[in-house]
Amino acid sequence: MQKIFTRSIPNQDAMRELAKDLCENHFPKDASFTVFLKGSLGAGKTFLAKEILKFNGVPEEITSPTYALVNEYQARNLLIGHWDFYRLESPNDFFARGFQDLAGEANSNHLVEWPERLNEDGKAAFNGQKFNLHIDFGKTPEQRNIKLTKSE
Repeated sequence: MQKIFTRSIPNQDAMRELAKDLCENHFPKDASFTVFLKGSLGAGKTFLAKEILKFNGVPEEITSPTYALVNEYQARNLLIGHWDFYRLESPNDFFARGFQDLAGEANSNHLVEWPERLNEDGKAAFNGQKFNLHIDFGKTPEQRNIKLTKSE
């Protein structure tokens, strides 16, 4: 793992700015990527995923994929899958539902919440460069500590 940065984010406005910075300066513009969003319940994974989707030009309402497990959005010239595996019953369910086909689709990016519910084969099924983004609670109710790493 290559550490890219660690930051303290004081509030949701700063989280919006983080989404913009990630898209402009850290995620590839000409290649597919997957971001594994890790953190406790309520830490801000869905909020950050929504802000990344908005920054990428998703015009429609963005909803949490908690029950559907995945929502797909057309953003500019690519497909973005927003995944939430909190309710995944077993790591094998990923393959039983055929999700590996969508995860490996060319010219698509993925934002994956609760990736720790997948096994290594499930994580490997996602295409492109892989990033891990950890969101932890900070010292105040609105503060979050962010750590971004890139898989080698």
